[in-house]
Amino acid sequence: MNKAIILAIALLPCLSAFADPAENSRSAYFSEVIMATQTYKIAVETCYQTQGGGDTVKHRGGGEHGVPANITGNEGNVGSVTVSDDGVITATGSALHGLAGETYILTPVVSNNTLTWNISGSCSQDQLC
Repeated sequence: MNKAIILAIALLPCLSAFADPAENSRSAYFSEVIMATQTYKIAVETCYQTQGGGDTVKHRGGGEHGVPANITGNEGNVGSVTVSDDGVITATGSALHGLAGETYILTPVVSNNTLTWNISGSCSQDQLC
C-alpha cells in the first residue's frame, strides 16, 4: 500500500478533531458547567455518609447540611446550579459562547450504602457531556 495513503488514514482522526471548531468550543465552555457540579457532588456524598447513609438521599438540598447554596445567577458559563432535597444536582449553561441553557443533571443512586451518579440532561443530546 502506498505510504501516502497510510499516512492519510493515520492522520484522518487527528484532523477530524479540528473539523468543527465551534462545536469543540461549545464543549470546552460547557465543561465549566460540569466542573461547577463537583463541589456539590462531594458535599452531597459527604452529607449522605455523615448522616448515616441509608436507602435514600433526603434533605440534602442546596444551602443545607454543608451543601453549598444554589447558584441562581450567571457565573461565567454557568447559568445555575441547584440541588434538590433528594440530592439531584441540576446545572444549566448560560447563554454565552454558543451555549443556550443546556442542562447537566446528576441523580444520586444508593447501592450498598454508597452513592453513584446517573448523568442525564439536554447536554447528552447535544453531545456536550
